[in-house]
Amino acid sequence: MNTRHFSMLLIAASLTTAAIAQKEEKKTETLTVITDGDKVIINGVPSEKWKDEDLEKLSHKKIKVNVHGKDGFEFNMPPFEFETEVKMSNGAFLGVLTERADKGVKITEVTKESAASKAGIQSNDIITKVNDTKIESSSELVDAIHSYKPDTKITITYLRDGKEKSTTAVLGKRKETNVKSFKMDDGDFNFHMPKTMDFPRSFPFEYHGNNGGGRPRLGIEIEDLEEGNGVKVTDVDEEMAAGRSGLKEDDIITDVNGKNITSVDDLKAKLKDLKEGEGFKMGIKRAGKSQTLDIKFPKKLKTANL
Repeated sequence: MNTRHFSMLLIAASLTTAAIAQKEEKKTETLTVITDGDKVIINGVPSEKWKDEDLEKLSHKKIKVNVHGKDGFEFNMPPFEFETEVKMSNGAFLGVLTERADKGVKITEVTKESAASKAGIQSNDIITKVNDTKIESSSELVDAIHSYKPDTKITITYLRDGKEKSTTAVLGKRKETNVKSFKMDDGDFNFHMPKTMDFPRSFPFEYHGNNGGGRPRLGIEIEDLEEGNGVKVTDVDEEMAAGRSGLKEDDIITDVNGKNITSVDDLKAKLKDLKEGEGFKMGIKRAGKSQTLDIKFPKKLKTANL
């Protein structure tokens, strides 16, 4: 599983696909992700070394993701479960993992029964050419392989122990693993961003709260007040429900449908059962003056290409 696969897992948290019916209680496994610039380490293994097979092994299991980055950045999500679907694509597949070398790309791993394996390619070989195309980086190797169709015979020139060799390989078909269905447990999304970190105000985690089985989002950041008589709005996404209804930064949310709000947790509890297409009245204070906003969560409309 590569970075694309990990991103897919995080994006899946917002999907409302069909749930997987499971009767037995499943043990929760944890994926610990360390981010450092462009580097992503998953359970101690660089993301580029994760394969489709690794994603398949996580299918039908309870997974909990903990993401840690520089300077105390942290993001946690409730356990989720997904079902994978394996398909053969039309893309050509050589079957190697590589890293850059002085004279080409060095093979770090060869997939069993792949085109590369059958052609005799080994770890530590350095690929310098595919047919007449010179290879100087991993991306160039990927582009070269993808320029051919499966079952195409190619010539690979490589260095082994400093000596130039060549071999022919018949490209296979790429196997793709996709998430077919997804279900997330109820629970809190915990996100910690140190104040010293310089993130733009449009950072995508606008509201942190209970998953609630797909509850729509207001699109706000809030914080408790020491007096316990409401919560302060610290940021608003103007494109989401709260922003479109007129809620602004520094407003104090005092009540929902006439019921007083005392804390962030209190507001989360009062909103957790709301669904798409439903609305509510939010009492606020702005510059010391009380007013009421009518907020409605838009209903998602289905679209299709026919």
